[in-house]
Amino acid sequence: MLQGGRERRLRLGDLQVVVAPGGRAPFGLDAVVLEDDTYRVLAAPPDITPSNEELRDILRAVRDSVPAMPGTVVAGRGVPLALHGIVHDLDCEPSWSDLWVEQALHSVLLAVRERRIRAIGLPLLGTVHGGMTVERSIELLLQALQAGGSGPLERVWVLAPQSRLDEAAANLGAGGPTRSLSL
Repeated sequence: MLQGGRERRLRLGDLQVVVAPGGRAPFGLDAVVLEDDTYRVLAAPPDITPSNEELRDILRAVRDSVPAMPGTVVAGRGVPLALHGIVHDLDCEPSWSDLWVEQALHSVLLAVRERRIRAIGLPLLGTVHGGMTVERSIELLLQALQAGGSGPLERVWVLAPQSRLDEAAANLGAGGPTRSLSL
């Protein structure tokens, strides 16, 4: 049980899935997916830290920055590894699309295979900063898992807000505390 909330556990083939709100991870994580935009602004920390860089160097870096393609994953830093799922383009209205979420999920699974990631935290992409329904996000996740398999992945923490926890678990097929599904 997670502090301040509940969790639902189920199996998708050999994959253990825990649907739980954010906070303390239910198991050790190798990577965490962040819902982000082409310039990686949405997942940036809200605090501003002083920099020793010259203003001209900062402005040059901004001018020379290249946006990521929607539907891709950009690996960040840290432990656990940050994987930025690029599902938003802030120059578009709406800023997200089903296709970009679908492509980003496939890109996440490719990164899992390439980096031999065994445990990952994954928000319901498209629902964090976009208007995608929980049901649709989970449908795309299940399709990606069925199409590409989970590779070395053993555990997935599906991060769902407390207010949408039951909905997310129900859409994943977790009717009780633990349930098995085949991929």
